[in-house]
Amino acid sequence: MFRSHLRWFTILQCSPQGTLRTFCSQKTTSKPKKKSGNQVKLIGRVRNEVLSLPNGFDSFHVRTATHGLGKLIGVTHNIKTSAELIETPLPALANNDLVYVHGEIVYQNVANGKKFISLPHIFATKVIRMKNNHNSADDLEQLVKESVNEVKLLGMIGSNIYDGNATAFHIVTNSEKTEQLNKNFSNEWHRVLIFDDKLREFVRNNLKITDRLLINGEIFYNKVNLENGDLSLQGNILPNRIQKLQYFSRSDEIKPQNTEETEATAQQ
Repeated sequence: MFRSHLRWFTILQCSPQGTLRTFCSQKTTSKPKKKSGNQVKLIGRVRNEVLSLPNGFDSFHVRTATHGLGKLIGVTHNIKTSAELIETPLPALANNDLVYVHGEIVYQNVANGKKFISLPHIFATKVIRMKNNHNSADDLEQLVKESVNEVKLLGMIGSNIYDGNATAFHIVTNSEKTEQLNKNFSNEWHRVLIFDDKLREFVRNNLKITDRLLINGEIFYNKVNLENGDLSLQGNILPNRIQKLQYFSRSDEIKPQNTEETEATAQQ
């Protein structure tokens, strides 16, 4: 369930690197509406054994495959969980096990010179070991047939919309589970990248900062070279459906309007 509450927030300026063009998002001090959140569902192959970290978290990687960027690619997700987060005990996992993961995206802001890079983690609330057919996580042709990489965001556009090689903006959501563990995680800023022509046209013509959206899509990552020489990953949301929402303050309900001005789906 998405949480209902109000919080003030400010956006950090972002500087994507690598093959994507640089853009900076303008700061805003608007209040988010009451209902907001993010959900992730993954089915993929475990890439390593579970590591127990000193801070009490368990960490492992899950690999999925996707055609989302026009070619078949593998996507490796950094999964973290703990006794406070997970609903049932973490099962014993081994490399190449097929697993189902349900949770939230949480970003860790890391200084990169004078700017910040948001490093993504999936904070898992449920991990289920599925029936294993002993396929390899390196076999992308097989992996894409069994993979699920689904993200749902309900939140507010928190930055100006940039239109370059891709259309890009940030959407702000609130995090319920992670806020219970760390007050710094009350808001998450998701970087949305759009390459589909139909969705880009919809965003350019109909959306602006502070608009409320429901986004369905998937998460992928681009490599970022930090100034200290380390190589890291930056998270991006690739939408396949964007829905503009209307907020009714009297009933605290968010209701979609199914018209050309409020909804668009990526071309197949």
